[in-house]
Amino acid sequence: MKKVLSLLLTACLFAALSLPAEAADSVKVTVVKTGVKADSVFNCQGYGSLVAAGETDKDGAVVSRPQAALLDKEGRLVFPYRETYNQFYYEDGVVSLTSNSSYTIAADLLVVQDDLGETDLSLYYYDINGNKLFSFIDTESNEGETAVGTSYLGGPMENGLALVMERSYAFSDGSSEGDNSSEQWSAYVVDKTGQSVLELPADFSTVIASGAGGIDTKKSLDPFGEGLAAFFANTYEGEDFTSQPMGYMNAKGETVLDLSGRGYTNTGAFQDGLAWVIDGNGKVGFIDKSGQEVIACTYSSGYPFCDGIAAVEKNGKWGCIDKENHVVVPFVYDDAYGSMSEDLVPMGKNGKYGLVDRQNNIVLPMEYDDVSTFEGGVAYAIKDGYVYIVTKQAPRPTVGGFSDVFEGEYYAEPVKWAVENKITAGETDTTFAPGKTCTRGQIVTFLWRANGEPEPASAANPFTDVKAGDYYYKAMLWAKEKGITSGTDDTHFSPNAACSRAQAVTFLWRANGEPVGTGSTFGDVKDGEYYTEAVKWATGEGITAGDTSATFAPNKNCTRGQIVTFLYRDKA
Repeated sequence: MKKVLSLLLTACLFAALSLPAEAADSVKVTVVKTGVKADSVFNCQGYGSLVAAGETDKDGAVVSRPQAALLDKEGRLVFPYRETYNQFYYEDGVVSLTSNSSYTIAADLLVVQDDLGETDLSLYYYDINGNKLFSFIDTESNEGETAVGTSYLGGPMENGLALVMERSYAFSDGSSEGDNSSEQWSAYVVDKTGQSVLELPADFSTVIASGAGGIDTKKSLDPFGEGLAAFFANTYEGEDFTSQPMGYMNAKGETVLDLSGRGYTNTGAFQDGLAWVIDGNGKVGFIDKSGQEVIACTYSSGYPFCDGIAAVEKNGKWGCIDKENHVVVPFVYDDAYGSMSEDLVPMGKNGKYGLVDRQNNIVLPMEYDDVSTFEGGVAYAIKDGYVYIVTKQAPRPTVGGFSDVFEGEYYAEPVKWAVENKITAGETDTTFAPGKTCTRGQIVTFLWRANGEPEPASAANPFTDVKAGDYYYKAMLWAKEKGITSGTDDTHFSPNAACSRAQAVTFLWRANGEPVGTGSTFGDVKDGEYYTEAVKWATGEGITAGDTSATFAPNKNCTRGQIVTFLYRDKA
């Protein structure tokens, strides 16, 4: 559950501090601190964040209900709501919240003017810019010795429609509480102007005489999800209350899915084609829109599906499952704040929260007090009372059709050239492995292909570890004939052995006819070595500048990225 702590919202003093969060072999994110103080955050589908904070006394105890405000994607305080709230939603470009307090604005701080008493609710709807669309205001008056009033509860918009519940109530002793009371609920659907577009059936408007001690039943609706709203039969017996899921209704008030008699004790809104249900044992499962229980009720708790993934709890630990009930993220976390969205899910350990990806990499470290879902390319987090904005680092452009060859790397154009000239097709269809060590078999093959794949003059093969049919067979015969290599000994070529940087430039130098080198050497290249003249030639021709400015590293393994770069600089 979202936790309400003890800080006031302040005006946004935006202080950008880029803090890259590391996660090996995973999405990288950037974290930026804002000047907004808050206790909890809710992602508004990527448009911004609803943030909440409560006023506290000098001892840190909460003395008011929390307040809600809206941040934009850059973390600026766009609109501080002029009411405190009990709950709020964001959906379909509309923010809805229920409130029970008056307010004043002083020095850009929201000042609350009531206590934490259980009072009735007013309902407000705003657009994403904080402009009020419409509201339903709580009213109360006294008629003789009878207090009468009306209050409202409402859900989020979906496709421009929202469900509103209206309660009319009366207390015969003239107060706001007492044993002799009556109330009546009405339910209807409103559009973005607040106008009723659907009156729900009469059995959603039932008088409840709670002071009489009898048993009274009425129906209620949950907010819409994917065009359907769950409805319930609610039974009151004295002060005891039970709720029984009955099914789902569409926006026309028609029952399209009957759940009566199924034994469920609660159901949620449809999301991603599935809705959670709770059975008589308190276990969570999921049903589809035909009512089929596609995931059995075996979990202790859970969030709705999103992007095909749901966060669920089992044996006291949280993880993620897909729609086939396969485990995607293992059950190793203490808490979750929502299901996976855009490949990231908020998870927690030891009271702190972060973001986890589908491979169970911790993308955002678990050091935050609250983290929202990742939607619209952004998530929000709170640490030390301040809101942080979390965004994914832009993926680096790739070249050559390889996911591991990035634009701007020294080997990017050489790899592209090598592929276009059929010198290599990569290690797989989608990876080139530029940092992987190049083998002797690969390097003579690349060199042979770069020279037009000439036919060897003879099929005489002195090497016992090279056989006809090996991809490097003709390349080895050609390289042996041309004096490019004589093998590692008289009978072995060692095609799978790593090729050193010294061997690579020597092969290339010999293929060019062993020209006289004019370049400089390095401190680790001594006179008289088999590769000394080759290094002089390669540096003079701009084929290599060394491993560092002072060293060539002749015994270091030559990578695939390095050898295609040597060839590119020599041949292109």
